[in-house]
Amino acid sequence: MEIVHSPERIVKIPAHGAHWHYHRALEMTLIQHGSTSCYVANELRTFLQGELFILGPEVPHYWNHPRNSGGLAVQWEFPPEHGIWDFLETQNLGLLQERAQHGLLVRGRTAALTGRQMEEMVHLSGMGRLCVFLKLLHDLTALPNPDIQQISDQPFDLSATYDHEGAIQRALSYIQANYRESINLSDLLDLTGMSRTTFTRLFSHYVGTSFSTHVNEVRLKAVCNDLGSTSKAVSYIAFDHGFTQLSFFNRLFRRELGISPSDYRAQHMATRLTRSLVAETDGRLKRGWRGAVPPGHKQNTPPSRPNQ
Repeated sequence: MEIVHSPERIVKIPAHGAHWHYHRALEMTLIQHGSTSCYVANELRTFLQGELFILGPEVPHYWNHPRNSGGLAVQWEFPPEHGIWDFLETQNLGLLQERAQHGLLVRGRTAALTGRQMEEMVHLSGMGRLCVFLKLLHDLTALPNPDIQQISDQPFDLSATYDHEGAIQRALSYIQANYRESINLSDLLDLTGMSRTTFTRLFSHYVGTSFSTHVNEVRLKAVCNDLGSTSKAVSYIAFDHGFTQLSFFNRLFRRELGISPSDYRAQHMATRLTRSLVAETDGRLKRGWRGAVPPGHKQNTPPSRPNQ
């Protein structure tokens, strides 16, 4: 990972995204090439080239970067005592930060505009970078915006479970690492050192569901990711992701998603192809401009750039 302090000062640091982590700063990441998947709280999402997403303060997340992927990220923090909140014009910014507790996916023209702004920031410093960043926030807070969608139905914030956050993180990391195998509640009680009552209460508060429901959700989301990106047999994918009975898997899938696994694959493979073609066309147009700015747009970019 590279931290871009200015065009002249770029510092390389170890990347820490490949495990459950969180931070006080908001984070916005642009996928510049390839694709990547990320667990955002209890949601597994795949992000394609040209898409970006925003995570609020203290939202736990976990990266899975393929070798051919790369992107650009910017982090910022405006705590409650920050002077920026004294300006009436920041009302919508507060709403954006509140929505970001769910995780936000940004697509379409808004993603293209914001991505150019993020890329421009890399080549700027001082007031120039700050001005572009404030313009970026202004464009993102223009509501309503159909290009911005919530990733998770439930907002997440670790502050409420601060005293036990290490134990809850260990449990979530264990589920993430072992969901393909049989996972028992007793395994997590031994791992966290909690009683059944305490673990059940804190896990439900933090994740929003019971332990068993969360395990099934993680497995289903991993299955959906493979259905939309591979040609493997449905039964193979189900067994590979921890389901031991195909009949139970099919009932659970239809109950939670409203369609069969085969129909889900057909729909999402078509959607994925369309989005890839749009991203490829946009990239060709940008190369064709050779640095020129198309009418009605500004070139734009964040201070940290993860190298994959």
